[in-house]
Amino acid sequence: MTKTLIFNVIFLLFSTFVYGQKFSPTPVEFQSWDARCKLAFTAAKPQGVPGVYEALSKTESAQALAFGEAAGGAWHYCMGLIYLSRAQSSIGRTREGFLKRAVSEINFTSRNIDSEHSWYTEIQVNMAKAYYLSGDKSQAIALLQSLIKNNPINSLPYSALAYYLKQNGQLNDAILTLQSAPLEVKQQSAELNYFLGWYLMEQGNLADAASYAAKAYELGYPVPTLKQRLKAAGQTVH
Repeated sequence: MTKTLIFNVIFLLFSTFVYGQKFSPTPVEFQSWDARCKLAFTAAKPQGVPGVYEALSKTESAQALAFGEAAGGAWHYCMGLIYLSRAQSSIGRTREGFLKRAVSEINFTSRNIDSEHSWYTEIQVNMAKAYYLSGDKSQAIALLQSLIKNNPINSLPYSALAYYLKQNGQLNDAILTLQSAPLEVKQQSAELNYFLGWYLMEQGNLADAASYAAKAYELGYPVPTLKQRLKAAGQTVH
């Protein structure tokens, strides 16, 4: 084992203790995590959290730690998601504090996770969200553009970038971003088709909006609002 690798392992273990021991999710927050985050976070507190989850065995603790380390210290990312959630329900300095922690925690994992890891793109997209909500819109957009350039067949960065462009009043750019996705992505992503349909509807292009809406529902998008809005505007979604 090289000195560099030894240092990285020690650093991850140290950060697990320092940051994880100071943070406790509520039962509702813990349940809001997917199975990956639940597993990763238990590495930070293998002794358990009263009322949230029980103590892990030595075998379970080792498995959780290995999983979290392989994802760049994923407990940091998962804590960052909770801080983002807390920020979105807070105001003033409390909100700013939660956002600062969210950026710090998610950034730790985003810098350390391998780009080939299956969780990589999702973590980077939420890194962009933390930047955007913190007011660093240019860094959020630059990160998403980089993700699209380096992994053009993942739909998440397209949808996120289009949303932030739309929030900035750049509706046409949002539409162009979604339309630039490869055909393979458009054929598989219900979310991308839904939002492309929505933005085209807002632009006044109802016929094309209905076409993308139909594809979104064909792919299983669960929210009927776009179909209802188009129907009210006289455009049937087949």
